[in-house]
Amino acid sequence: MELPQTNRAKMPHGRPDSMDSFDDDYQRDYENVDPSQAPPQHQVQPQWQEKAKPVVFTSKAAEHGRKSLVILYVLMGASLLVSTAALVLILLKWLPYCPQGWEEFQRNCYFFSSDKESWEQARISCNEHTAELAVISNQWEQTFLAGGINSTHHWIGLSNEGTEGSWLWVDGSPVSYTSWSAGNPDVNKTLKICVRLTGRGGAWSRAQCETRYNFVCERAGAFWA
Repeated sequence: MELPQTNRAKMPHGRPDSMDSFDDDYQRDYENVDPSQAPPQHQVQPQWQEKAKPVVFTSKAAEHGRKSLVILYVLMGASLLVSTAALVLILLKWLPYCPQGWEEFQRNCYFFSSDKESWEQARISCNEHTAELAVISNQWEQTFLAGGINSTHHWIGLSNEGTEGSWLWVDGSPVSYTSWSAGNPDVNKTLKICVRLTGRGGAWSRAQCETRYNFVCERAGAFWA
């Protein structure tokens, strides 16, 4: 008695229905695999281990770098100049405002001579020190000079050499302030008259220009003060 044959389900390609049967229309190559060893795995290189790419500077980047250096040098140079100027100003403060032997008042320097000279010779002596006979322009200057003459007559830079014999200072300025000892004196148009500070309180007094007196020189103070 023959048993009916059942239709055997066709296995998908690549899978045998038994250990020793395969579809006839499928062929497969097999590798010898050692079951005791793990299958090989592909190693993935981390991103941080990737080879660094060289930095390439463009022309714009190079130009920007040069401009930055120029600005830096300019700022450094300006800072150095400011520091140097500040140091010079500090050092100048230690320098004398007036030459030795001169006295300072209202940003001018004054010299009270110990020698006696005629008015003209006194003016020459002042000029040799880049100065002039004193020109008095206000009450404060008058008070200062009166205190410095030590009760001794001193020539100042006033004479009647102006137009028609009018009073005029040696620097050419007109007389705007006076301190005459006996009012405003008359001007002698035929004889040159010079003015002195009297030893009696420093009031102004006329005198013959050839007379020998002490004198007061005046010059501008130092430029840094």
